[in-house]
Amino acid sequence: MKKFEVINSTYEVGYKDRKKIKPGACLDMEVPDPVTVARYDTLEEAQAKLKEFKTDIRENHYNGTFYTVDEYYIEENEYDEDDEYVIGGLVYDFSEMNINVVECETRKDLGTFHDFESALKFAETCDCEYGTDLVF
Repeated sequence: MKKFEVINSTYEVGYKDRKKIKPGACLDMEVPDPVTVARYDTLEEAQAKLKEFKTDIRENHYNGTFYTVDEYYIEENEYDEDDEYVIGGLVYDFSEMNINVVECETRKDLGTFHDFESALKFAETCDCEYGTDLVF
């Protein structure tokens, strides 16, 4: 039987590789134990559940700067009558990723981006009197 699973995947990215943070990056990273959050019979049910989640990015400072990313996605998998995995891996959707660029002193929102590279490029080229910060 076919099931649509909402999966949570947590991965870490070093400062040098921060531009790799984008929707779906969890599929390119070595994630030790992705967690099935929910399982549904239809894609529509799984999509409704996925909308409840947002990708969470946390900046960490321990022996250098790195980022922890919690991302969610829908994966289609096939199971036998004993609920044993048969085949699957088709991915449909990812949780929404929002990275805001704000002015440092005023905290004025200058824009929302859906991947780290676009947000960083905007922040670095923005002609802003007080400089910019990225807010996750």
